[in-house]
Amino acid sequence: MSVEEIIEKAKEKTIINNEERERLNEIVKEVIEKLEEKKEELNLDLIIEVHGSFAHDTWLSGDKDVDIFVLKRSESVIEEAMKLAKSTFKDYVEKYAEHPYVTVFYKGYNFDIVPAYLIEKGEKIKTATDRSRLHTLYLKEVLNDELRKEIRLLKLFLKTLELYGAEIKTGGMSGYLCELLIVHYRSFLNLIRSAINWKLYKTIIGEWKGPPEPLVVVDPVDPTRNVASSFKRVEDFKYACILFLENPSIKFFEGRKYSSQIELALDVFEKRGTEVIVVEFEYPKIPPDQFWGEIKRAERSLINFLQVHDFGILDSLTYSDEEKIAAIILELQSKELKELRTLVGPPLNELKNVKSFIKKHSYEPIFLRNGRPHVLTKRKISSFNEAFNKWIATQSLPKDLIYPLRNAKIYLAKEAIDKGIRRRIFDLAFKDFWWVREDLIKHYNIIFDAI
Repeated sequence: MSVEEIIEKAKEKTIINNEERERLNEIVKEVIEKLEEKKEELNLDLIIEVHGSFAHDTWLSGDKDVDIFVLKRSESVIEEAMKLAKSTFKDYVEKYAEHPYVTVFYKGYNFDIVPAYLIEKGEKIKTATDRSRLHTLYLKEVLNDELRKEIRLLKLFLKTLELYGAEIKTGGMSGYLCELLIVHYRSFLNLIRSAINWKLYKTIIGEWKGPPEPLVVVDPVDPTRNVASSFKRVEDFKYACILFLENPSIKFFEGRKYSSQIELALDVFEKRGTEVIVVEFEYPKIPPDQFWGEIKRAERSLINFLQVHDFGILDSLTYSDEEKIAAIILELQSKELKELRTLVGPPLNELKNVKSFIKKHSYEPIFLRNGRPHVLTKRKISSFNEAFNKWIATQSLPKDLIYPLRNAKIYLAKEAIDKGIRRRIFDLAFKDFWWVREDLIKHYNIIFDAI
């Protein structure tokens, strides 16, 4: 099938049936009515509005999240909005971004009840959420039913490839960025054909006066803001677009697939001659966005430390169920190093440094290669476990991960039991977007897990 035929077939998957649409409309109406009733009871001067993808009508079938904004032209809006949400509903979780907000669980849906300052276009914002109302007003002017179909198609493509969502864990496209890109390029196909030619720090959509960024999409309601600033995986998106255009398949629109065939993954690692280590630890009781920021910093720190001590790191991944366990998974050339290493000294023309080098290694054989003294010396660290313990003892770790990492379990990939970790080990073996690559799936006879 051609790219165009695949796209038309994929669009059928984005159609929301009347029953689902009517049910969600009714539930949203109920939530708004409850908030309005409680607002009157508490005598609060607040405006309650729905924004985000539901208000823009760009949501996907199966989406469970709805954004409700509580607005007022006063700094008391945060306190009053929180009071309103907590007084109206019993089943909720308090969360924090720039300021607190509440996620309410109601009839199978998650309602984020978000305080925001009521502003008009051109007025200075106080928090990022203040723009949301202006986004809705703008999109209602520029969107039509055809563009909404294209936006849903883009979102489905991104969700399948785990590139949807601007949270730290994903680093992907926000819903609003999806909407603006389709408004600019007018179709999903035009977008992906253009995206493969994007140049980092050179692609700018809109009039931009700010500093260079990998991709710039100027917010139509705030020209000082780059909507793409949180989109960290621009190159991943380009690669995904190339894959799809070269080998179009409906798999790009069928949702993320998983496999935990650990034996198949282990066979791949054996053929590559590599070893996979799992560092599993307890999930700390902190918000997910905070956790993913910390585990990514820990991952980078550990990799840098291992590389300084001559461990060859080929790849790494992180994992968490965001409830009980978390893990850093590393593919190494070897978890054990030879006892001896070659230490290279300074160039001979740096006489002072050469003398110091010779003095420091006065009891060891020294040989000259390429104008530098060399010495064979015993390693201080020769195993992964030694390196990990030294890293824990000497490096500055993210504060919420110190205790969990000190008590981490270290084991080989073949010993993994947790299904989520096994899936990530499989991802490590077959690399980016393997679940949409039909050639790879057929060659290895990969079997998907039942979701």
